[in-house]
Amino acid sequence: ADLGGRVRQVGHEDAVTVAGFDLHVYGEDHEILHPDVPPIPNTGFLVDGEVFHPGDALTVPGEPVRTLCLPGNAPWMKIPELYQYARAVRPERAFVVHDGLLNDFGLGVMSKHVEAAGEELGKPFRRLTPGETVDLSAS
Repeated sequence: ADLGGRVRQVGHEDAVTVAGFDLHVYGEDHEILHPDVPPIPNTGFLVDGEVFHPGDALTVPGEPVRTLCLPGNAPWMKIPELYQYARAVRPERAFVVHDGLLNDFGLGVMSKHVEAAGEELGKPFRRLTPGETVDLSAS
């Protein structure tokens, strides 16, 4: 309440404009962290119809995704779920997020699986190195 109009609660399938960006909201719950603990709220955001960040949920948006921020690793995730999620979303391209728990060996293994998931769909999927940028309008 102290934040007044600076904060707005959103939920699954809401659409809002924030700082000039059109946001579509997808998802309701974080992936399961512990079998005995109920899921906590979590949502993903599709920004300007271009980039979808699923948060810590593997929600499939109800519209096409050009660029997916693909979770590459998490305590709540296994490699088969990476493939299943990529197949379900079918983005034009994907870049890895959520890989901070991995050492160099784990990053190499995960990167190979991300690239293989993209190859299955005939699309470029890869991990960006820290500080690397891409121009989404160029492709």
